[in-house]
Amino acid sequence: GLIPFNAILILDISRSMMARDVLVTNIAPAIEGIKAAMESREIQEFLKHFKDGIYIPRRISAAFAAILFLSEKVGRGFGEKVSLIRFSDESQVLPFGDSFYMDSASGKKGVLEEAARMIVDRIGNAYGQATNMGAAMVQANQILQEFQKMSPNQPNMVILLTDGMPTDEELFLSEIRKLSDNPNVVTYIIGLGNPDRELMTRAATLCGGEYFEPKDAGELLVWYSKRARDLTVKLKAHKK
Repeated sequence: GLIPFNAILILDISRSMMARDVLVTNIAPAIEGIKAAMESREIQEFLKHFKDGIYIPRRISAAFAAILFLSEKVGRGFGEKVSLIRFSDESQVLPFGDSFYMDSASGKKGVLEEAARMIVDRIGNAYGQATNMGAAMVQANQILQEFQKMSPNQPNMVILLTDGMPTDEELFLSEIRKLSDNPNVVTYIIGLGNPDRELMTRAATLCGGEYFEPKDAGELLVWYSKRARDLTVKLKAHKK
């Protein structure tokens, strides 16, 4: 896991992401790590959601997964960049100060904590109606172009987390094809709730990644922290 790579995390905040059906289990180490790293009241309050054995909203577990991913990146110290996109009715690239990504090497005290507070606010506490996934993929492809200008030889990872079907399926598929054609990026898809399994599996396979449905919050968090450390590009499936 010593290859530096940039990442784009795409998170669904459609209304169904409020469903309370993610079981909290096996996440004590992650909680302790974040608790120790971040003192702010918002983060400490946020962590109180995670009591062993209870069910929490999908979006709360998604927010925690994103925070964990960023903290792993900062811990690696490779100066990797991470962008976050949230989508429902529209798609938005979340701001890190005045930038569209978090620079994990910025070294400024509090960069991670500020990012975590923003995630709690913009992912954990937000929702919209539709599932405009295609629009989010358009933005991901735009960010990839910027990342590739900055570091042409560095690979990139895209992780899409969703619990539904794209409202804009044609656009979604055409953007997936762009990702599939780009040799410098691998795309993973995480499904919560009732996603379109067939479509998501096909999309992830085309893009050299995998489709994964975690059984509980523990599996979700372990999966994200592993991804933050390790990029392996499977051979991309041949396009149908």
